[in-house]
Amino acid sequence: MPSDYQLIDGFERLRDACQRVNPGVGAVPAAPEADEPAALRVALAWLRALAPARDAAPPERRRLRRLARILTGEADDEVHEAEPRDERLLARRAAWRAGLDRAQRRRLWPLADDAPDRSLAEEAAAWAEALPGLTGVRPWRFLRGLGRPVIEPEMPLRRFLWRLGLLERADGDDAHLRRAHGELERIVQLTGLPAEVLRRLLRWHTGGERELTGGRVCGARPRCAGCPFGELCPFARYKAAPATDADGAAEALAEAGRRLREGRAAELGEADLLALTLAAGGMPRRAATRAAAELLRQYGNLRTLSQATPPQLAESPGMTLARCALLLAALELGRRLGALALQPGSPITCSEEVWQAYRLRYRDLAQEHFVVLLLDAKNRVIHEHVVSKGTLTGSHAHPREVFQQAVRRSAAAMILLHNHPSGDPTPSPEDRAVTARLRQAGEILGIRVLDHIILGAEQYYSFRDRED
Repeated sequence: MPSDYQLIDGFERLRDACQRVNPGVGAVPAAPEADEPAALRVALAWLRALAPARDAAPPERRRLRRLARILTGEADDEVHEAEPRDERLLARRAAWRAGLDRAQRRRLWPLADDAPDRSLAEEAAAWAEALPGLTGVRPWRFLRGLGRPVIEPEMPLRRFLWRLGLLERADGDDAHLRRAHGELERIVQLTGLPAEVLRRLLRWHTGGERELTGGRVCGARPRCAGCPFGELCPFARYKAAPATDADGAAEALAEAGRRLREGRAAELGEADLLALTLAAGGMPRRAATRAAAELLRQYGNLRTLSQATPPQLAESPGMTLARCALLLAALELGRRLGALALQPGSPITCSEEVWQAYRLRYRDLAQEHFVVLLLDAKNRVIHEHVVSKGTLTGSHAHPREVFQQAVRRSAAAMILLHNHPSGDPTPSPEDRAVTARLRQAGEILGIRVLDHIILGAEQYYSFRDRED
């Protein structure tokens, strides 16, 4: 991650590059009119937050103003040449007025002159709770519409921060939006630039500012050569690391494909196998090689990669949703192959066999699963079934549900197992109590409870092994 001094230097280079082709970019724009009624300003900001593209041309601005006057009750309900988009907004008038009342009770600026001091993040959260529809980046768009010095943490800016190493992810959930906004505020403080000027520079650099000449360097397909942040950007260093010879990358991937067809898959690395999968989904060979390396760099290993969602994977360059689905399908097939359960008729001789058969299946689950293996008199598997899902308690592992299938299938014995989502297989007091209770029930029914195995992330706990 770049240091503060490196960031300051990088933004100075960015400002110089933008000013060379846009001489007036450093001017601070005029603040919005403050002599309008506060409710009207709130209505205009709300409309612009919900439909930012409308605020481009004077006719659209006049339309928004008329809609705002209707929302506040300053104009009648008749909108000339009303469009479906207008009707949808006006249909939320009751919800908007109720939200305005909530905001007044909470003394939010500009509705209250004596509004308490709040940070921009606190203001955004308060308005999001008060007014309908303010989700995602809209609370920050709303604040900017009120004239607050806000840089909206939109996707292009989050992607830029992620490439610089200032964000772990470029996701759009509330937590990542707050982190992105915090980083943008920190950059404002570091550079000393007005928020609106810095916003225009960032949008020019990432491709969101269409009114300025040039820019669009760090867009969806970045042009890292000559980027003002190239020397301190981890993404640029990674991107420049592979050989620039497209034929060389294609030949290397073709060689990996030949090894796979010859039955030499064990010789291939994880990056090779990922690149072959992506290439099978239509990605060019050179791009597949880069994408595979980037995915492993971002997620660290295949296990973490397999837990990502398609929208998260789609944040990586070149990853369409179709390619994400193909990659996750391949990873899921591999997981299932390694998690083949014990088949009916398979004899069980030790707890290690049970651990090896079920550890991958239950290792990454977020809930506890209580599973029963039914055995015959020679300890061969008859049947497997999940008794309950959720936190393991006495009610979830009641003897009635545990022994119901065992009685129906005339089982002679059983093995109990459940996973700990924390990864630590150490038994809890509840685990010990459930084990003792089920053993007593088994003695009464004449069905032996041979073992209770707790599955952790990298190891397991066997009650029978520890007692022996």
